[in-house]
Amino acid sequence: MISRSRNGKFYAGVGRVPPYPSNEPAEELGIDEFVFGGVKDPDTNLIPSLGAAARLCNMLNCGRRTFEIIYCRDGEPLPPSELEIEIAEPLGYDIATVRTEY
Repeated sequence: MISRSRNGKFYAGVGRVPPYPSNEPAEELGIDEFVFGGVKDPDTNLIPSLGAAARLCNMLNCGRRTFEIIYCRDGEPLPPSELEIEIAEPLGYDIATVRTEY
């Protein structure tokens, strides 16, 4: 799945497991935490809590690439109305780097 970010760039693979092991030594602890640390839901590969997503994002941002938190919801394509945002089912969070960085 490819999703557009607010800044117009694309994220690759929301809800996918990142490549393991990482090619970036500074990201190794964060990737280990994501793959083996129990932070993701086993059915969706999404992170259920914003706190866990923030901790993981901070761990991954030690390398050369910049990672961001993505809020995932089930709803209509953008731009949503306020009502659609209120009734959209939250699915969790993901961490991704923008596609142009790799």
